[in-house]
Amino acid sequence: MNFFLYRLQLLSAGVLRPGVSVPGNPEGIRKTIISPILFFFLTGSFVCGQGGVVHQRSLIHDGMLRQYLLYVPNDYTGQEEWPLVINYHGWTSNATAQMNTYSKMNLIADTAHFLVAYPQGFQILVPGFGPGAGWNLPGYIANQDDISFSDSLLDHIDADFSIDLSRVHATGWSNGCTFSFYLAHRLPHRFASAGGVAGPLTYELLDSLNAAPGRPFSALLMHGTADGLVPYTGVPGLITPATATASYWSSRNNCSPDSIVTDLPEFVVNDNSTVTLIAYVGGDDDTEVLLYRINKGGHGWPGTGPYSFGPTNLDINASAEIWNFFKRNPMPASAMTGVADRAEHLPATFRLHPNYPNPFSQTTTITYSVLEPSHVELKIYNEQGQLVKKLVDGYHTTGEYSAVWDGKDNEGSLLAPGIYFYRIKMGAYGTARKMAYLK
Repeated sequence: MNFFLYRLQLLSAGVLRPGVSVPGNPEGIRKTIISPILFFFLTGSFVCGQGGVVHQRSLIHDGMLRQYLLYVPNDYTGQEEWPLVINYHGWTSNATAQMNTYSKMNLIADTAHFLVAYPQGFQILVPGFGPGAGWNLPGYIANQDDISFSDSLLDHIDADFSIDLSRVHATGWSNGCTFSFYLAHRLPHRFASAGGVAGPLTYELLDSLNAAPGRPFSALLMHGTADGLVPYTGVPGLITPATATASYWSSRNNCSPDSIVTDLPEFVVNDNSTVTLIAYVGGDDDTEVLLYRINKGGHGWPGTGPYSFGPTNLDINASAEIWNFFKRNPMPASAMTGVADRAEHLPATFRLHPNYPNPFSQTTTITYSVLEPSHVELKIYNEQGQLVKKLVDGYHTTGEYSAVWDGKDNEGSLLAPGIYFYRIKMGAYGTARKMAYLK
C-alpha cells in the first residue's frame, strides 16, 4: 500500500490531522487519530437530527466510560416498540462521522420508524494496518471487549426506550461491518441480522466462526471491486475475499447453492460504477445472504459517502438497502428471546414485570415469573454501572416470585437517591430496567 497516498486520502476525508507520529510506523507517517473522549467533549449533549434528536449518551462498562449517539425520530412516542439498528463506524473514524458524513442513516430512520445508535470505538491495533479507533476482533490488539460492551449498550438503550427486541440489527462500515458479523455470531439471541459495507471476514474471524458455528443468520455485504483499502479479492493471511464472506454465511444457513445474479439499474451514469446483486436464498429459518458487488466501486458508503479509495456508487442508497434487508429479516422464530415482559419474543423462559412503586422512597417490589426451571440472578446497579446489591442468586423452579429492595447496599447502608437499574438473568438470557430511588 502507498502509505503517503493513504495519509493524504485520510486527511482529505477529515479522519486524520497532521502533527503527531504513530509509534511503530515504519515509514514515519505523522498522523493523529481523533480521541473518542475528546470527540464527545467537543459535541453538545444533544444536537438536532433530520427531523429528530440525537442524544449523547454514556455508560460505564468494564470500568471504562463508553459513549454513543442515539438518534430518535420525531415520530417516536414510546407507545409502541420500534426496531433498533446499531451502526458501527470504520477504523480511524468516529460515531459522528458515521452518522452525518458516511451512512446518513437518520434520513431512512425518519420515514421507516426505527432508532439508530452510533457507538464510539476505542483504539485497536489492526495487524498490517496500524492503530486507530475501531472494534476489537480476533487477532487484533486492544484492551476492551466490544462484544460485551454492545450487549450492555443494548440494555442501556432498552432501559429508557421502547425497543422491539426481535428487531435489533447490527451494521457498519469497514472494520465496523466486520465487527457486525462477529457480533451476530457471539450474541445470536440479541441480534436478528447483520450486514454492512466494505467489511468482509478476516481469516482469524473465519477460523473462529468455523470453530463454533451457530444459528442461521441473514447477512449482507456491499463491497467495491476497486476498493483501494480493503481489496475485493482480500489480503492474503489477513482479510478474506468478499465472495468468501457470502459463501460462508450461505453455507452456514444451508441456502440454495445456486445464486441469483441481478444487474441493478444504472441510475447515475457519471459515478463510474455499477451494482450487481448476488443473492443466496432458501436458507434455514427463511434466511438469505446478499452480496452487492459494486463494480469499479471503492471503499465508500454507496449513495452518500465521500470517503472512498475509489469511486462511490450512487445507483443505490446503502442505508436504504440495508434497512429493507433488516426489515424482512427479524429474529427467526427458533431464536426469539427478547426482554422478559414481552412474552411474544420469548422462548418461554421467564417474564420480568415493572417494579412497583417506581419512583419509590422506602421499598419497591420486583416481580418475575419463571416459566422454565433456571438459575436466577437479580442485581441492582447504580447509574455508573457499579453493582450495589445482589437480591437473588439461586435456582428457581417454575412459578411466580418477587423481591423487595429497600435502597440499601450489600453492607446494609442506605444508598444516595438517584437512578438505579435492576438486571435479571435466567439461564442464558437477561434484561435490565430503570428505577428512581427518592429520599
